[in-house]
Amino acid sequence: MISRKKIEAIAITAILTISVFAGIMLAMAQDATPEDAGTGNVVPGKKLTREY
Repeated sequence: MISRKKIEAIAITAILTISVFAGIMLAMAQDATPEDAGTGNVVPGKKLTREY
């Protein structure tokens, strides 16, 4: 049987890992521009057509 302390240690490690990952994602999202998404030329409400 896994001891309670080991389960707590795993849970704390997982929470910290998720928190760091979320922080990195937020930092990257704040620096993002519409060009990063690749949808900068899409106009809302306009039908999408390919123009060559």
